[in-house]
Amino acid sequence: MSVSQAPFKKRRFTSVLGNTKPALAINAEKLKACVHRAANLFLQRTLRYLVLAGCAVINIPISSANTELDDAIAKVLADRVALSVILSDSDALAFGVSDFDPNTIFGTDIDNLGDDGTVAARRSKSAYVLPYSHEIKNSNGLGAHVLSATGYYIDSNSKLSIDTTVSIEDEFNEQSYGVMLGYAYKKMLNERLSLSGGLQMHVMRYQNQFVANNIISEVFKQVYKGSLVDTFAWSAIFAPQLELEYIQPQTWGRFELSSKVNYFTGYTWGDANIGNPSGHYFTNQIFAYYDIFDKSQTLFTGAKRVDVSDSIRSGLGSSFYYEASFGWLYNQPSRYEWLENIGVGLNFNYGSSLRGGSIMLYFNK
Repeated sequence: MSVSQAPFKKRRFTSVLGNTKPALAINAEKLKACVHRAANLFLQRTLRYLVLAGCAVINIPISSANTELDDAIAKVLADRVALSVILSDSDALAFGVSDFDPNTIFGTDIDNLGDDGTVAARRSKSAYVLPYSHEIKNSNGLGAHVLSATGYYIDSNSKLSIDTTVSIEDEFNEQSYGVMLGYAYKKMLNERLSLSGGLQMHVMRYQNQFVANNIISEVFKQVYKGSLVDTFAWSAIFAPQLELEYIQPQTWGRFELSSKVNYFTGYTWGDANIGNPSGHYFTNQIFAYYDIFDKSQTLFTGAKRVDVSDSIRSGLGSSFYYEASFGWLYNQPSRYEWLENIGVGLNFNYGSSLRGGSIMLYFNK
């Protein structure tokens, strides 16, 4: 940002004996007024610069600087919590132990399939999710109670520039971790089609750290410390969901088709200036499972489409995306009933800012 200045003109000052003191007094008053105007202008420009920098670091339009910045910050942080909700749902968005650009394998140049930038974005995020579910069937076999629990930890590390005139970027690190407990009732509409309705509750902590690597960034940090950066918040999130599922048994295994809507809303508290997160996403998927070795192992392949609300779209760069995957599962690997299967596979994300391929480790898929 540059400020144009009018050319400075040299002036010659003369004084007459007897009028020196009044002239100096007048000039002192003018100088004092000029300093005050300059100071006010400097403060206005500095505050505007910090506001614009705040908009840049939290990725909101510059026009939002004309509104209440506190509301903009609250919305952005609420959207970060909303993004953590879908990242904790491995049925909606998958993360692996290693990421790659599928174009290098297939010899293609499809931007929506991935590139170096999106693979780097995937590598900057880590999601560790441990899901568990237990189904208690009714005696008549026409319904079932489904209990679920999930523990998760999500970590994100990114680079950004508050002052674009320096080459060293700043660092912005985020962590979200929590637990989810859920209950659903599954009603069998016929022998293959079921309808499930349930409610999940998340207790989540979100926190972030901003590492400033230049003077301007350090000023920014001190201005927004506690409200936007170097802050934390707890969230209690309630997530009702509805799912329609069709399962077609086959001699070789089974074929599954499902459609699921997830809505969530919550309340937050803590040091962060954060709003109440809310949003929704729809998951439509189709999968085939091929049993081998007397059903002790299973091969699977499938695809899904996920549509997300605006609160999640800001973090994924798209209102929808696709995923395709295939892999291998080892069923009942131990005597513990809670461990249903473990496995490995490949997953491909298409169309989001996290597009790319991943090597997956599966747990209770």
